[in-house]
Amino acid sequence: MSMERCWSLDEVTRDPAAVVTVGTFDGVHRGHQEVLAYLVERTRQIGGRSVVVTFDPHPRTVVHGERVHLLTTPGERAEVCSLLGVDRFVVLPFDRTLAAMAPGDFVRDLLIGRIGLAAMVVGHDHAFGQGRSGRHEQLGHLASELGFLLDTVPPTRIRDDVVSSSVIRQGLLRDGDVRRAGELLGHRYRLS
Repeated sequence: MSMERCWSLDEVTRDPAAVVTVGTFDGVHRGHQEVLAYLVERTRQIGGRSVVVTFDPHPRTVVHGERVHLLTTPGERAEVCSLLGVDRFVVLPFDRTLAAMAPGDFVRDLLIGRIGLAAMVVGHDHAFGQGRSGRHEQLGHLASELGFLLDTVPPTRIRDDVVSSSVIRQGLLRDGDVRRAGELLGHRYRLS
């Protein structure tokens, strides 16, 4: 079965058995791959449907007016997610309205109300909502209050680095170190 791709919320059919992860997932690096592997396994255990919720453009572009040198396009991220066994890939157009959503409203209105949410899988540094003000503690309270399961995946380390898109971007921009980028990505770095 091929992965369903939704390029806006209007294309999403709500699924109360959804097991969701949320993030930019730029590069779909080894840390992201750990989160996605856990997502797929958790979905299998629950008997639900795995859902990746991502954003375009990158949130820092909207919030800070920053030019973010992306490692992957949304389409490339979708391809990798499909290969990793994800059932549904949802791209939320990131704008000022989405940036201004309080964390509780994001979970209630978008994740539960529009996408569906039986369980959520997040990385160790996950932050969400207005100003990235929603952190693990608040997400834990929301999970208890609203009745969904919450799992956190620990950081992935390679040598001295916690794998992150920012570390990969910095290495490429500063040193042009494509070999190290490939090591952190888990695949060769390529340009589109």
